[in-house]
Amino acid sequence: MKTIAVTGGIGSGKSVVTRIFHTLGFPTYDSDKAVKRLYHEDAALKEALCRDFGDDIYRDGRLDTAALAAKVFDQPGQLQHLNALAHPAVARDFVSWCGRQHADWVVFESAILFQSLLGLSFDVTIAVTAPDDLRIRRVQRRPGMTPELIRQRMACQLPQQELSRLATYTVSNDGQTALLPQIQHIISQIV
Repeated sequence: MKTIAVTGGIGSGKSVVTRIFHTLGFPTYDSDKAVKRLYHEDAALKEALCRDFGDDIYRDGRLDTAALAAKVFDQPGQLQHLNALAHPAVARDFVSWCGRQHADWVVFESAILFQSLLGLSFDVTIAVTAPDDLRIRRVQRRPGMTPELIRQRMACQLPQQELSRLATYTVSNDGQTALLPQIQHIISQIV
């Protein structure tokens, strides 16, 4: 089995690209959704989070993501520490998930692929990029997301030029360039 990793900053459209791969028959793994599940299911991760960020980040046994975000997103060291706790759990979960797939290729989606501590390697990496103003407009549709908060989160992620430099391929999601032909071109190059 070979692996494709799709990455991109907040609002870039990496989830849209991943959904296109899914529609084309590729099994897909969303690391953001997985980590949210693991925050509740992985006892060791939950214990470490409470120990290092305080019991108040869980309310009625559920992670209060706003409380956790308030503790990490304005402090890069804290965000790195959170990721160092969560990434090993995600990596184990992804490897287990891959073992249940019956496909030649699978797709892994992660916003922070290159700066993560996953310890995973991928056969192909794809950076999804979009103009910053478009990214902000997209993310503003989400509840509680202000332009200032979005810029703060963008500042915690690798610049798009760096993502493109590190990736095998770049997909432009600028609202002008069609995504499907770009993805089909990549598939024609790798499969």
